[in-house]
Amino acid sequence: MENRNESKAVPAFTWDNLEDKSWWYGLSREDLQSVQDNNELGNVANELKDDPSWYKRRVIRCFPSRELVKKSLREKSCFVLLRIDSTKLQESDWKSHPDDTGEYRFVSGEVAKNARLFSVAMNAGRLFRVIGIDPAPKNPATIYDGLNWTTEKAENLPAYIDSLSKCDDDLLVCWDAPLTPGQPEINDCYYIRPIESFFQNRIKTPKGISVLPYAGCPHWAVTRAAVGLPKMGRFDCQNIPLNLCATGMPVGKWKHIVEVHPAVAIWLWCKSYNTINNWNYKGNGDNRRNLWKIMMEDRINNILKPSNAPANDDEFDAYVAWLLGIRWLMGQGVILLGNADTGSFLVPCADNLQNNFKNFVENR
Repeated sequence: MENRNESKAVPAFTWDNLEDKSWWYGLSREDLQSVQDNNELGNVANELKDDPSWYKRRVIRCFPSRELVKKSLREKSCFVLLRIDSTKLQESDWKSHPDDTGEYRFVSGEVAKNARLFSVAMNAGRLFRVIGIDPAPKNPATIYDGLNWTTEKAENLPAYIDSLSKCDDDLLVCWDAPLTPGQPEINDCYYIRPIESFFQNRIKTPKGISVLPYAGCPHWAVTRAAVGLPKMGRFDCQNIPLNLCATGMPVGKWKHIVEVHPAVAIWLWCKSYNTINNWNYKGNGDNRRNLWKIMMEDRINNILKPSNAPANDDEFDAYVAWLLGIRWLMGQGVILLGNADTGSFLVPCADNLQNNFKNFVENR
């Protein structure tokens, strides 16, 4: 039997199964729990830049291909991946991990500084990078990627989306703004969609949880500029950067976008608490912190929790947008309600919503 503790040369980085000239590091669910217990998960990216030796002190597994990442991801709930361009590596940057056959331990801090770090979910054997975006027409858009919040000026958002569409990762962007129009050739089709009427008139969301008609949403212009949606008629551009998921899960190797409504999701997740008298968390720090506390204590798996609470309602919305996408891909209690004709967005699966919505649409 081979003694794996013996010193031996690291294989050259030209393996046939090395896809996209990248290597991947993966944190398993158990690894993530350990990190989360130490309140370090949300600071991983910053620690990587400030102290690259952080990765020497952790059991971080390296996979030389996406297939091995997928194999390790099975039956895991969420991963954090570190991606490194293998063409920039030297043999001295790696050493064999004594406990894991076919895996290598990262030892070079200099290479780590240029690594890409992001969270992923797995769906139908594919790895998805998930990003939640709360766009705004004047203020910067707020973005959450599973590790950090960032912002992007409204005028720069189209270029940011273009950069995402050109990346080589399977991608799901969760967009907090309408992406589909109303039902064609019916009354009010350019003003309101059935899905908005449903929450306004059938479900009746409480004061503070606003479900505006899609034509009344102020971020429609920046949405059209950034992603080319919603498509309203014969003058629309067909060559848009992201593939819209309006009726079901992402299909094919492409960059995808799905509509979300964080405020509705927060309400559906938290409405069983009869102690909530004021749902208006927009600009109200006390209400936002109260709803955040409820979600973190009773509704969210530890692995999906950031280490810090959102500093404002935009960060709250961007996080919930990301969370909806992650849980939808992993089949964890989130559905895409509606379709391209009625309007659709991701919501927690609660209160027999699908049947209620179907009956509402049929009896309009």
